[in-house]
Amino acid sequence: MYKKLEILIFIIILLSFILSSCSFKEESKEIDTTKVDIIFDEFLNIYEGYENFNDVQLQTILNLKDSYIEEFNSIYDNFSKEQRARIISLFLKGFNTIDTKTQESVFTLLKSELFISSFFKIILEDSTEPIVINKIIESGTATKDTNIVFLFDLHLENLAIKPDKLTDKINNLNADVIVLGGDIIEGKEGIEKIEEYLSNINIKDKYYILGNHEHNKLGINELEILHDKLKELGFIYIDNKSLTLDGFNLIGVGDATTNNDKPLKAYEKLNDINSINIVVSHSPDVNYSLDSNNLLADIVLTGHTHGGQIDVPFINTQSVNAKVWEERGLYKGDYIFEGNNQNYSNFTSNGLGGSEIPIRFNAKQHILLLRIKS
Repeated sequence: MYKKLEILIFIIILLSFILSSCSFKEESKEIDTTKVDIIFDEFLNIYEGYENFNDVQLQTILNLKDSYIEEFNSIYDNFSKEQRARIISLFLKGFNTIDTKTQESVFTLLKSELFISSFFKIILEDSTEPIVINKIIESGTATKDTNIVFLFDLHLENLAIKPDKLTDKINNLNADVIVLGGDIIEGKEGIEKIEEYLSNINIKDKYYILGNHEHNKLGINELEILHDKLKELGFIYIDNKSLTLDGFNLIGVGDATTNNDKPLKAYEKLNDINSINIVVSHSPDVNYSLDSNNLLADIVLTGHTHGGQIDVPFINTQSVNAKVWEERGLYKGDYIFEGNNQNYSNFTSNGLGGSEIPIRFNAKQHILLLRIKS
C-alpha cells in the first residue's frame, strides 16, 4: 500500500492537468473551520507517534489548513474519525519508507494549488460517489422482467458512503432482488455496522455470499454472529447453492481465494428448465473451477479486486490479489475468460469499500444492476 501512495502522488499531478481546468479559487468567504480544526488536531495527535518531518515540512502541511477549508470539510463529512486516522497513519508510515529526494518532491507537490485541488476532487469522487453499472440479459423462459442489485466488497469499516445515502441509492433502483457479493465487512469490527447499512433496504428477496475477509478475519463465533445478523435482516446465505428464479438460475459459488468454492455442489440441484445461469462468486478465480468442472454459465459476476482501488494507468500501483489478474491481466469490468473446456462472459465489479483505507483512484465505486428481460 505504501508503494501505491508514493506512485499515486507523482502521477496525480500529471493527470490533474488533464482532468482539471486551471481555474483559480474565489476569494475565501467566512467558513466555519470547526471540522478542519478537528482533522488537524487528529493529525497532530497521530503525528506525535512519528515526528518524521522537519520544521519546514510540518509547517507546509499545517499551512494547508487555511487554504483548503472546503476540501477538508468534505473529508470530514465523508470519512469517519476511524477512517481518517487510518489514512493519516498510512501516510505517516509510508513517508518513512521513501528516500529523501522523493520526500522533497512530495512537499513540492503539497505547495501546488492545482495538485491539491485535483487530488481532493479525484479522491472524493472516486471514493464517495458510486456509479450504477447497468447490464441486461434476455431470458427465453422468464415471464416478467427481474432487476437484481449486486453489491461487492462493501468493507463496511472502510466504506466512505453514509448509510442513508447508500440505502437511498439502492432503493431508488426499484430492484426485485439484492445480492451481497462477499467481503461485506473488513473484520470483526464491521459486524456492528451491518444493521446500520443494511436494515433499511426495501428489496423483497435478499441473498449473500462470503468473501476472503469473512473467512480469514472472523472466528467461528464471529462468523455465526454475522450469519445471524444478516438472517435477521432477511438475507439468505447462498454459498455453493443454486436458486431457481423466474427465467434464470442464480448460482452462488464460495470464495475461490480461500478454497471455499464448490461449484459441483452449487450446480447439483440446478433447474435445467431455466435458460439462463448467473454465477455470483467473490473472486474472479472462480472461473478456473467452473472450467475445470466443465460447467455452463451465461455470465459470471465477481468482485474482490476493487478494480485496483488505486489504479494508475501504465503504472503498477495495485496489489494483485487474483490468479486470473496475475496470469491474464483480467481484474475489472467486462471480459471473456477463455478456459480449456468453456469460455465465460465476466463482469468483475470495482465494489464499494476499500482495503485498509477507504480511498480510491481510477476505480470508481460500483453498484451493479442486472436486468433479466423476458
